[in-house]
Amino acid sequence: MSSTIAEHTRNNPGLLITIDEFPYLLDGDPALPSILQKFWDSDAPADGGLKLILLT
Repeated sequence: MSSTIAEHTRNNPGLLITIDEFPYLLDGDPALPSILQKFWDSDAPADGGLKLILLT
């Protein structure tokens, strides 16, 4: 998943991803915040100025 997002970020500068009901996703995979953090720290989002919005 993260490689696909990174590719879209490079090909679509200013990409905005919005995830609604984020707490419900955590019920399915409690590791999700760690996965997102690892991706965010990889600098892949900076290549295209990715913006991520998490909604509760």
